Amino acid sequence: YNEDVYFNAVCKALTDRISCIPQIVYIWQNNRASTVRRDDTGYKYGFGWYAFIDNMTLAVKEMEAKHADAAKIAMFVCSVLVRLYWNLNDVITNLPDSAETAIGRCAQFYSTAARTYVETGMIDYGDLAQHYFATTKNEAPEIIPVFTFDSFLEKLGYFNDTERHYDNSAGSI
Repeated sequence: YNEDVYFNAVCKALTDRISCIPQIVYIWQNNRASTVRRDDTGYKYGFGWYAFIDNMTLAVKEMEAKHADAAKIAMFVCSVLVRLYWNLNDVITNLPDSAETAIGRCAQFYSTAARTYVETGMIDYGDLAQHYFATTKNEAPEIIPVFTFDSFLEKLGYFNDTERHYDNSAGSI
């Protein structure tokens, strides 16, 4: 699952020449035997979402192995962290018994793929806030957050790694 996101993220990180082509190059095919869908369309929260986290971790590692621009990787990591925040809220709302496991999986992505970019200052609070507010208008109507983005970052250990990078003078998000 999310192999297309993995592939596109790695390609985007490895090139400066990005353009839109009018031809259809990708068509999603319904797979009745899919391990991440139920009833042919509904998303299976646990397996599919955890596979997303695994693939995004692999994407970051592949970008690093191919020596992609660190700034591009950092921006990708920002977008994944924000997506994980919204997905985690969705999982906790729909499957509260999975909350601890889901938070653990987010923390796993943070520790294996994001922490380096936070500790070196390549991702700061302002970067995360920018990505957060950019996605809020798309996600907010569908998902009512059960905790703040700052609480999410705290659960991951972000503020332990960023004392020198943390500035929430504009307030919490």
